[in-house]
Amino acid sequence: MLSFAIILPMKKAFTMIELVFVIVVAAILAVAIMPRMSDDSLRQAADQILMHIRYTQHLAMVNDAYDPTEPAMNEGGKYGWKHKWWRFEFTNVNTEPYGKNWRYNVYQDNTGSGNLNSINQAASDPQNPSKYLTAGYSSGSYPTNSAKKQALFKQFNLNLNIQNKFGVTNVQGEKDSGCESRSGGGFRIAFDELGAPYNAKTADKATEISYTKISTVCKIKITNDNNENICILVQPETGYSCIDEDCDGTCDR
Repeated sequence: MLSFAIILPMKKAFTMIELVFVIVVAAILAVAIMPRMSDDSLRQAADQILMHIRYTQHLAMVNDAYDPTEPAMNEGGKYGWKHKWWRFEFTNVNTEPYGKNWRYNVYQDNTGSGNLNSINQAASDPQNPSKYLTAGYSSGSYPTNSAKKQALFKQFNLNLNIQNKFGVTNVQGEKDSGCESRSGGGFRIAFDELGAPYNAKTADKATEISYTKISTVCKIKITNDNNENICILVQPETGYSCIDEDCDGTCDR
């Protein structure tokens, strides 16, 4: 009987030079990929913000707060109908559950207080109806009972905490644009029943808001912890909003 032996080639081990080469290539790829990952995170933040700005405008047009039988602003103990406009607010006020972080809210000031101070004022998240479009508001309006407070936090959409979620370190309404930030940081954009954008600023009293129709392009600059920027533009009159990756004042195609 004939027998056959299969001779396998000897397995060659990696040499030190080959290992070093692989490490060097991996390091080069890491350097090339990391900035891209950072850019993607910033773009994701901008895409989410843009989506919710457009949703705020949609709510304002559907709601149509205009009421000729009521005053436009607070008057004689009555809340003005302008306060019922839906608004988009950036803020970094220190509050629970994440402290002093950049976040935003979508809400309707239906009490005329000038601020978001109840979960019922915030818009429902259209992608998750069990959540609301807020990542936190004045802690003075939270329940004092710990269990109730934790139940409230579960209704927040913490993706709106853009500093914690996307590494955003600053949001600025550009100077001389239609939505210049207030001195303490942050700003609000309100939309009327026709979808036109307004700069909703705090007036002399904390509970009073003045509404100035945006007449020039509102340029919102978003910065991350690598000092990279991306912008969102909100056009006057129409309220059309878009991404401007280069922050050069033009919408990306």
